[in-house]
Amino acid sequence: MQEIPFRAVALRAAAAVAVLALAACSSNTATDDREAGPTGQPSSAASPESSAGDAPPLAFAPVRTSTPGACPSSAQEGTWLADTNDPESPVCYGVQEDTALRVTGPVEAEAEFAEEQGTWLVNVSLAGADAERFGELTERLSTQSPPQNRLAIVLGEWEAEPRVLSAPSVAAPLRDGRLQISGTFTQDSARALATELNR
Repeated sequence: MQEIPFRAVALRAAAAVAVLALAACSSNTATDDREAGPTGQPSSAASPESSAGDAPPLAFAPVRTSTPGACPSSAQEGTWLADTNDPESPVCYGVQEDTALRVTGPVEAEAEFAEEQGTWLVNVSLAGADAERFGELTERLSTQSPPQNRLAIVLGEWEAEPRVLSAPSVAAPLRDGRLQISGTFTQDSARALATELNR
């Protein structure tokens, strides 16, 4: 099985569940991937009292361009979003805001330790119209060449400098709204990402 480099990310279909391979980006900790908790047991990161109304907006935006370093000044045309998850290697994405999928329904996300792979995953489910639009979006992007086959996962208000959680490439259409995010997660970073996605 080919190893996925830290910054190389891909979105693949696998049976009924999609695999969204990306680098762990929510928090960098020294926790070992095999530590803590009963392995193989799902671990939801959202607190019971959290609600969709409290969560910042979430969107999936097609990427037009990708360049290393800081984003251009706001005087330049287009929507530019910075991915600063790795402060030593920031990336600027030019995204298609007008065709972005702004999530309107619930999102269920939970961290889980996969014993077979020996790593932490984040399982994500979109519902209703969001799942349908996500399928259409990934179908279109799966036919594009890099970097236009990438999809930025954007958290926060567009007018207030939203944050890019990751920008994986799309290798196949994902029509059922179910994703499985994998990468170099620790238990803490997988739970942190699930918390940010839950609403």
